Amino acid sequence: MIKAMTSYLVMIDDLRSTDQWMAMESCFPENNLGSRIIITTRIEDAAKAGGPVPVEAEVETLFSRKVSGSMSGVFDNKPQTKDACERSGLQRVELEQMKQFIKVTYNSLSPDLRACLLYLSIFPANHEIDIERLVRLWLANGFIRRRENHSMEDTAGCHIHELIARKLIKPSQWSHDGTPRSCTVHRVIHEFIVWQATKNKFVCLIHAEQRGASLSPSNPAVRWLSLQNSTKLDIGADLSYVRSVTVLGKASALPPQTKLSSKRLRVLDLEGCEGAVLLDGLWELLHLRYLSLRGTDISELPEKIAELIYLQTLDVRSTKVKELPPSIVGLENLMHLLAGNAKLPHEISKMKALVTLSCANNRSWGSSASVLKELGEIANLRELELFCEVTQSSGDKKHMPDDEKQVVFMRDGFQTLNKLHIQGSFPSLSFKIGALPNVQVLELNFEKGHPEESAGVSGIEHLLSLEHVLLEFSHHGGGTTATYAAVKEAAKIHPNKHLKVTICS
Repeated sequence: MIKAMTSYLVMIDDLRSTDQWMAMESCFPENNLGSRIIITTRIEDAAKAGGPVPVEAEVETLFSRKVSGSMSGVFDNKPQTKDACERSGLQRVELEQMKQFIKVTYNSLSPDLRACLLYLSIFPANHEIDIERLVRLWLANGFIRRRENHSMEDTAGCHIHELIARKLIKPSQWSHDGTPRSCTVHRVIHEFIVWQATKNKFVCLIHAEQRGASLSPSNPAVRWLSLQNSTKLDIGADLSYVRSVTVLGKASALPPQTKLSSKRLRVLDLEGCEGAVLLDGLWELLHLRYLSLRGTDISELPEKIAELIYLQTLDVRSTKVKELPPSIVGLENLMHLLAGNAKLPHEISKMKALVTLSCANNRSWGSSASVLKELGEIANLRELELFCEVTQSSGDKKHMPDDEKQVVFMRDGFQTLNKLHIQGSFPSLSFKIGALPNVQVLELNFEKGHPEESAGVSGIEHLLSLEHVLLEFSHHGGGTTATYAAVKEAAKIHPNKHLKVTICS
């Protein structure tokens, strides 16, 4: 304990947590004698706990002056070319020193967090990674262990926050509520985690220039296989230990499903693949947790997909799939169904594990009221993204029944929903008294609508748990102004006097 009438200068190096600071803070009296405490830490929250933090520009200036330019380059977000690195004196020795610096941070991570970080090695350096996609991949791989009083998704969110705080990943896009939507990994940090994951025999990266590449005989137990613009994997490769397959580029690089272990494979991620996707033998991958066909050329799902009894995530957005097979309702562990414009099967309310649903309000399925009624009966649904296209043309509109011109949420159903995102060209949207009792976030994205009719939004004041309304318009006109005015007026009479309304450009 420092005496109260003594001035002091204290240096605390490598503060590891806010708890460490709280334990020692009382030892330093505030005596107005010009005392100073200097703290170094790799943890942003720990830095903030220690008192006022200099603005980022001041930190970067100090860092650049006192440390070599090569070290400060780890933390900027500017792409570094080879020539630029050489011009700034960034030689191989300095890169190794930087890796040692990163290694210290890496070694301070918990085992779970290390696995989450190393898994980022499957993506190229500076690749923009969707946060929701990443969290679902972590969950499917079994990297997340539930914390007390936290859901698995909340725990994964804490991991994202910690990796950002430690400067190991950098947010690249932000959601309107201030949470990161996507992230990137700096090329030097990426090089380190690829090296670490390869050394631990976790990952095998195969690029386009490695034609006919096969897994090394000395490393048969690789867990994560990432095929990046590769044309084909050697058919003789041993894939019996692979748990995760990610294909970035050409769909033809995907090995036959029969070569993959039916007991070990958990992730098959083909998002954005080019060319025909062959799903022969898919149903034999009995332990598959994650299947993404988003943005591929796939047009039909096999009926036998219902045999993937452990599947947690199915993503067919932006594909040619017009209808999901009825057997999907038998997937008792499916938590995230991202169906896009594909028609949903009847009896979807039987899917008790479903927490996230992205789908279209498809008129071929039934009226808007019948669609919403069935969706509202899904017992544990927390997030709904609904694409509505109720206005086909001015000619159709005149002959369209009134209930087809409206999207109406009644007081029954959607008892667990806390986030609703509606996108499309809907002339009328209404929330009745008692509707959506637990919705906290409402996002409305108006597309291709008729400006003179777009103001038909009513009943927002009936959403008693609402905290934030986000409005986005892809067209502008009188309806845009009227809609915003109507929502603002509803906010004035809403029970939550702190209700936030944001209009997005």
